[in-house]
Amino acid sequence: MERQGDILSWYAKTVRRRLRTVIAVALAAAAVSLGTSMLMPKIYSARASIYSLETPGPLATLGQLPFAAVGLAAPANPADYLAAVLESATVLDRVATRHNLRHNPRFVGKSDLSRDEVLEALRDCTRLRAEGNQVTITVESRDAVLSAKIANEYLRQLDRSIHRFSRRKREFLETQLDKQEAMLAEAQDALKVFQAEHEAAALDVQASEAVKTIAELRAQQIENDIAIERNATALKTTGAVEELLRLGVEKELLQRKAQDLIQALAKESERFAAMPSTMTQLARLTWDVTARQAVVQLLQTSYESARISEQEEEARYQVLDTAVPPEKPIRPRVLLNAFVAGVLGLLAGMAWVLVTSVPAPQGRPEG
Repeated sequence: MERQGDILSWYAKTVRRRLRTVIAVALAAAAVSLGTSMLMPKIYSARASIYSLETPGPLATLGQLPFAAVGLAAPANPADYLAAVLESATVLDRVATRHNLRHNPRFVGKSDLSRDEVLEALRDCTRLRAEGNQVTITVESRDAVLSAKIANEYLRQLDRSIHRFSRRKREFLETQLDKQEAMLAEAQDALKVFQAEHEAAALDVQASEAVKTIAELRAQQIENDIAIERNATALKTTGAVEELLRLGVEKELLQRKAQDLIQALAKESERFAAMPSTMTQLARLTWDVTARQAVVQLLQTSYESARISEQEEEARYQVLDTAVPPEKPIRPRVLLNAFVAGVLGLLAGMAWVLVTSVPAPQGRPEG
């Protein structure tokens, strides 16, 4: 114990004797840290948050959303779903394109980045935290205003990704419904005019059955044509590779079905080849009206379903906070870095003083 006390006393005396050296080392370390921190680029953080209005748990309605467009599977937690959409490559690419991040040196200090580089940098500077029903989006960059713009752009792209699918589907069905209702009215008027001019014309039982069969095929053909138009529109608007592949396969199947329907209609129409022209014309007008009635009924049902789905999705989440440009950077913390460096320098100076003050061991005398 006495020897330990002597050692500690020697340490204290040595440090006091060379206190100026210890303080000089600490001040030098603090000064170097202060200068380095002041030369480092300032990093600004902006934050936005959203709140899911869905209750956690299995959500049947999630199956109606465009997961295929972003290459996702439907998660059970609604906040996790929102975070997954925000993390998707489709959303990241749109955010980067919107603010030209590939050529913006205020983003990460470099310009002319490749697409992969800018997406990787955007992932690195973005933090998403899904906790309960709330999702927090935090973006860091070298510019305060740019950080806020990127965070708010995530909100905009989230709205676009979630609501765009059902909105476009409803608008497409609405347009098709108006178009088919107008064509149905024309077909009904043409049938009425024909019947008024040819009161004696009537279809027998065999012809009526044939008209019913052709009307079903014709309805399928019109529905397939609508599906082909919808497919073509989707191919022009989507940017996800997985969705493009799916739509390409769907296009081939629809075109193949169209050819099959044309052949089936031609075969069934041969039944009227030997009938009088008046009977054939009546049959054509009748199956056209019947087919378009079936198509309009189907479109009305689909339109109502899409309209309800769109209304449900509009209340899927609520924006709690939009991002605002921060007033102060979060990094570097100049004073904190200088303080920590000063403490470490103080400890290093004390260690150096003690090591250099230890007396060299004396050799044994000869003899």
